[in-house]
Amino acid sequence: MARQVWHFFGDTVGVAWTGLAFRVCMAAWWQGKRGNKFLEFIHLVTPLLICWHIWKARNGMKYDGKKIEGVQLCHGVVVDLLELFRVQFPECRVSSLSWVEFYLEVSSWNTARSYMLVKWVRPSHGGLKLNTDGCSKGNPGESGGGGVLREASGRLVLAFSCNFGIASSMQAEARALLFGVRLCLQRGFDSFDVELDSLVLVQVLNRTSRCPWSIYKEVYQLVGLLHHFPRVRHCYRQANQVADILANEGCRHDREEIYLAASTLPQIARGAFHLDRLGVASFRRMK
Repeated sequence: MARQVWHFFGDTVGVAWTGLAFRVCMAAWWQGKRGNKFLEFIHLVTPLLICWHIWKARNGMKYDGKKIEGVQLCHGVVVDLLELFRVQFPECRVSSLSWVEFYLEVSSWNTARSYMLVKWVRPSHGGLKLNTDGCSKGNPGESGGGGVLREASGRLVLAFSCNFGIASSMQAEARALLFGVRLCLQRGFDSFDVELDSLVLVQVLNRTSRCPWSIYKEVYQLVGLLHHFPRVRHCYRQANQVADILANEGCRHDREEIYLAASTLPQIARGAFHLDRLGVASFRRMK
């Protein structure tokens, strides 16, 4: 009966069952149909409902002597799926109660997408702005950080890339900011804005979110330096490309690099830097 149920749902969506280990089958469901939020929801929820109904049917047979047919079990899965779908997407009307017709109908829907223009914003009042970023290849894995300090005109004051060894992406973000702040202070710049694309770290420093234990040490040190950068703001990754490129550069090389002129930046970072200075915007796709 279990095989019958998995075939009934899996054959429709192209997920085979025969010969697959259970984990492989679940992974096939969960990795399918990216880019359509409706189908993503169906692929996430359906295999969980199948497991739940098979488990209930098994217990009913063993302990209560109930006899249930595979067709009846499949119907129960579909009923629960439709109910959850309507709760998740109350604006959508589904015209069919058949599993195959329901899946085909949802497959024909196009998820609306919107786009916005994003660019690096110059610091206010003619001040300085520090953008930093961190990356981890594996999370945790080999990690690095990068950052750039610029004037309101867009002129580069200094930039850096460095390697942090094995760390998580969150640790790399915090260490990159701490490294950048200390570097600015060492070079005599004691007042500047800070901007980064890690919303979690921004919320922690602005005291609107609790600090994850993994970055407590770095955040504790940053809080002691907050009077030098009272404004900590979030930006989208498309507005933080120079720092992102330098962070990846630091991740690849086991050394620390300080750049004091735009001409000394890595070529790919140099291009992003000049686009920022010219005010060229990038497209960000919004779901």
